[in-house]
Amino acid sequence: MQSYTQYIFLPIIDLDSWLRTPSIYVFDCSTAGMIVNAFIELFDCGTSKYPGFARDCIMLVVCEAHETLPQSAKFPADVFTSCLTTPIKMALRW
Repeated sequence: MQSYTQYIFLPIIDLDSWLRTPSIYVFDCSTAGMIVNAFIELFDCGTSKYPGFARDCIMLVVCEAHETLPQSAKFPADVFTSCLTTPIKMALRW
């Protein structure tokens, strides 16, 4: 039996209100660039609760807004995150 990761919808404005700066975000999903675009829109509209947020965060994004991630049964669904959190294990798998 295969198991799948289920993602939960989370509005960007909620994420912005919960977290403080400095922050590092890892967006390891298809069309992750859309999340960056939403953050940019949030800051351009001035609705962010933390005005310095845009310059005090780092966003690691695996693909652009129009791209989808390849999937393989050999590797975890979040390959990029796995490379960041367990680099030796992932290097040995390749």
